[in-house]
Amino acid sequence: MTVHSRSLSRADLVRSRRNKEMKQRVILAADVVKKPLPYTPIQTRNGEGVLPIIQKPRKRTRRKFYYKIMNKLEIKLPAIPVFNPGWRLVSAVIFLVSAFCIYTFYTSPNFTVDQVNLNGAERVTAEEIDAILPVKGQKILSVTPDSIEKVIKNTYPVVEEVRVVVGWPSSITIYVKERVPVLIWDQDNLTQWISADGVAFEPKGEVEDITTIYASGNPPSVGYNLNLVQQESKKPLASLSFPGSRQSKHEEVVEIPAQIFINPEIIPAIQKMAEQAPQGVNLVYSPTYGIGWVDPKGWQVYFGMQPDEMPQKLAAYDVIVEKLLKKDIHPALISMENLYAPYYRTEQ
Repeated sequence: MTVHSRSLSRADLVRSRRNKEMKQRVILAADVVKKPLPYTPIQTRNGEGVLPIIQKPRKRTRRKFYYKIMNKLEIKLPAIPVFNPGWRLVSAVIFLVSAFCIYTFYTSPNFTVDQVNLNGAERVTAEEIDAILPVKGQKILSVTPDSIEKVIKNTYPVVEEVRVVVGWPSSITIYVKERVPVLIWDQDNLTQWISADGVAFEPKGEVEDITTIYASGNPPSVGYNLNLVQQESKKPLASLSFPGSRQSKHEEVVEIPAQIFINPEIIPAIQKMAEQAPQGVNLVYSPTYGIGWVDPKGWQVYFGMQPDEMPQKLAAYDVIVEKLLKKDIHPALISMENLYAPYYRTEQ
C-alpha cells in the first residue's frame, strides 16, 4: 500500500481529489432538488464577503364570508377575492366617462337652448332680445355669456348693466338693469331721453314729472351730435357680430362703451333751473346763451348754465322787464347769463 501510494505522481493525487469533490457536489445537488427551499436567497456583495438576505414568503389574506341561517349555525361561503385596481385602470375609466359625457353634451337634444328668460327689463322686451341673439337651437356648451352681454349693451343704450346665467340643461336667464330717464332732449325734430349719467337713448314707454329741453344745438362736452345718436340706434341687427352666427364665425364681439351725450355734471343744474322757471313755460337751450325759457310775453330769456345765482337773476330779470315795458320796448331776447352785465336784443 505504501509502495503503491509512493508510485502515484502528484498529478494523480490532484486528479483523485477532484473526483471525490465532484461526487460530493452531485450528491448535494440531488438533495436540494428533492427538497426545494421555500425562498430564494439573495446575496449581496460587500467589501468583506457574501451575506445571504432572507426574504419571508408573502402571505395573501383572502376574505371569508359567513352567512348565518339559524342560531349558532353558519354557512361558510367561498372566499371573496380582493380587487386592487391600479392607477392606469382608474385613469382609463375616468377618460372613457369624460369622453362619453362630452359626446352626449354635443349630440343630445336635451342640451340644446330652447328658452331665454329676461328679468328686470321694463323697456326692452323678450322678443327684442330673441331677435338679436341667435342662441335658440345652439348647444348649451357653445353659449358664451360674455358675448351675449356685450351684444345687448351695444344694441340697447338703455341697458346699464346686464348679467347672463347659463342654466342646465337648456335655458339662459338674462338679468338687466335699465337706465332711468331724468331729461327729455328735443333737438332737430329728434327726441331722446337722457339718464343721470348723461347717456342718450330712444324714448320707449311713459315717464312722469320729467323736464323737457328744446335745444337749438348740442349740449356742452359731447362727443357726437344727436343725429349720429339716432343713426347709430337705427343700424340693422345683421351688422352685429355674435359668436356662432355664420357672418361672424371668426369675429370677436367688442363692447362699445356708452357714449356720453351731455355732461352729467350740468344735469342737476338744469333740473334746479327748471324748478325755478314759471309754470307752463318751455325750457330751451342755446349753445351760446345756455338754459332759459320762452316768456309768455313773447321773447326768450337765458340764464346761462350756473344755477347758483338764479334767485338774484330772476329778481333782476323782473326789474329789467318792468323798465322795458314802461319804455314800450319789446325785446326778442334777454340774456341774464352774467348777473352784473345783462343785455337784451330786439332782433335775434
